[in-house]
Amino acid sequence: AVRAFGDRRAVLPTDPESGGTWLGVNDVGLALAVLNVNPPEKWVRPSPRSRGHLIPALLGRDTPADALAEFDRAFD
Repeated sequence: AVRAFGDRRAVLPTDPESGGTWLGVNDVGLALAVLNVNPPEKWVRPSPRSRGHLIPALLGRDTPADALAEFDRAFD
């Protein structure tokens, strides 16, 4: 699907049930993906938020640095 995220437009597959995605790229070339890696020695309690909502929350950004800053702000 092509969707708008603020001033940016992005292409991303979308899960029909949750509306989330693990992959997307926007019109300034920012490509984002969620990788499913969980090191056994470092277990972390799962977040109540779905990982499928990470990418849509960041696709409105212009640069990797902007996306990382938004990730830090929004997902603590």
